[in-house]
Amino acid sequence: MKIITRIATIVTCLSLLTLAAGCKKKTAIEKAEEKAKTAAQQAGDAIKDAAQKTGKAIEETADKVWDKTKEGAKKAEQIATNVVQEVKQGAQKVGDKFQEATK
Repeated sequence: MKIITRIATIVTCLSLLTLAAGCKKKTAIEKAEEKAKTAAQQAGDAIKDAAQKTGKAIEETADKVWDKTKEGAKKAEQIATNVVQEVKQGAQKVGDKFQEATK
């Protein structure tokens, strides 16, 4: 009988120590809360990831648009320079013809 009493005492002590250490079985509500927190965390991570990818895509698109805008401006500048040169050449020819006519 002494052995059974000692075993019962040991089991009781271990049970009390386990409870005192905070080891308890989770309730259905606690499990549901954990699942909800996990799902919310995963959703937040997915939203954050999507926002980062969207931001990167917008940045890349803006860079491409800016590059094309600069290219267009350079082409417009070249066209304007060519027009100015042609106008100068035309004016020079008119001046030359005027001088020939007034000699």
